[in-house]
Amino acid sequence: MKKLFNIKYILFILFVSAALFSACTQYKNKPLNRGYHNMTSRFNVYFYAKESLKEGVTKLEENHKDDYTKLLPLYIYGTKESSKEIFPEMDRVIKKSSICITRHAIKDKKTKQEVFGAVKWIDNAWMSLGKAHFYKREYFTAIETFDFVAHSYKSKEKYEAWLWLVKTYNEMGLLSQSEPYINLIKNEAKFPKEFKGEFEVLHTEFYIKQGLYEEAIKKLSDAISHTKDKKQKARFHFVLGQLYEQHDKEGDNKKAIEQYKKTLAKKPAYEMEFNSRIKLALLAEYNERTAAKLKHELLKMLKDIKNDEYQDVIYYTLGQLEEREKNYDVAFKYYKLSASKSKSNDIQKSKSYLRIAEMSFDKEDYPQSKAYYDSTIAFMKEDAYGYKDIISKKNSLDVLVGHINTIKSQDSLLKLAAMDSSTRNDFIKKMIKKIEEDELKAKELAEQAANTDNGADINENNAFQPTAGNTGAWYFYNQQTKAFGVNDL
Repeated sequence: MKKLFNIKYILFILFVSAALFSACTQYKNKPLNRGYHNMTSRFNVYFYAKESLKEGVTKLEENHKDDYTKLLPLYIYGTKESSKEIFPEMDRVIKKSSICITRHAIKDKKTKQEVFGAVKWIDNAWMSLGKAHFYKREYFTAIETFDFVAHSYKSKEKYEAWLWLVKTYNEMGLLSQSEPYINLIKNEAKFPKEFKGEFEVLHTEFYIKQGLYEEAIKKLSDAISHTKDKKQKARFHFVLGQLYEQHDKEGDNKKAIEQYKKTLAKKPAYEMEFNSRIKLALLAEYNERTAAKLKHELLKMLKDIKNDEYQDVIYYTLGQLEEREKNYDVAFKYYKLSASKSKSNDIQKSKSYLRIAEMSFDKEDYPQSKAYYDSTIAFMKEDAYGYKDIISKKNSLDVLVGHINTIKSQDSLLKLAAMDSSTRNDFIKKMIKKIEEDELKAKELAEQAANTDNGADINENNAFQPTAGNTGAWYFYNQQTKAFGVNDL
């Protein structure tokens, strides 16, 4: 009896093994085969590809640093540099998706081609594959993948592929290629409602990239109405506020204010909350009473430890408010404080230096203006707005200041030569003493900087004065000593 049971057990195992082996084949389009490949493709392969994609995108978004001096991107796709940080996750997506496609797609026995739709997770794997290439900025490979899905499948992934083709062409700046798919989606009655919000966002991107802000405003307003995620909604409200500012029509400031208030209502991350409050301060109706209130609030923000890393922005905003009231000396001081407080925000530091350079130029203090233009360029990115114009102005100032220094040097030498020997000797001794004092002071500052983590503390009232040249040079070529001498002659 026991022996008979063992035989039955062995036969059962063999039967199950044979059934499983038969189910494993990709060249039979039977319910058993489809069931097996649907289950294994979903849980053994596609699941891990989807999770890796989610991990990579989350890491990209968390590491992203928004530049609030520019129009924020609606979606965060990363840069050429930041995309490298998520290569491991995206490579895992590509590997898992490829396994899913090659091992679990049902194929025609004769043609060896995939039977589209037989295994419902294969189109998902193709989409994950395309998205991974997109985030790696391998755009042409991504386009090929999305185009394949769009032409091969009749599932909702077909429409998602259209969306990602628009997204990819937008990101590449090939807007003439985006437009046909935008029109296709607009005229497709079967386009899924769940993709409607994303389509409106991509349509907004399409208009923003052309500078068509009025059209972008309409589309982004539609996108917000279809968006449920609070974090994403806060971002869209902020960008909509920026668009109203740039649209520059009568009454748009009020509309921008409304959007920044809506951003705050969504309780965004603190950086966005802070920048929304700064925007509201600058856009508020300006009179003596509101000005005093705004300044009080900004000075109060300086004392909050949460705002330590944003002090440069606060001081810059205070400078803007003072300029509005034509308090240029106070504004100048605030801009210098802003520059001195910028420890890691090179964008803000370059903005502060630029404003100081421009104000110095307006006061016809060309040597100081040149020095601050030099500092601006040192911290400004080459792709920043107006970079080429600033370089051009800086080069012109180099020539102008060179001529000014030459004239000053010649005037100084002529005045020095006209002195009697006793007066001349006294004057030269005075200059030498000044050089020695400057060298001693420079040495003390260097020692102080070496003993602190972030360099010497900077006196806020003299923050970031431009350097005047090498103190040890012969005095007629020493800019600082020449200035001292010219003032005394």
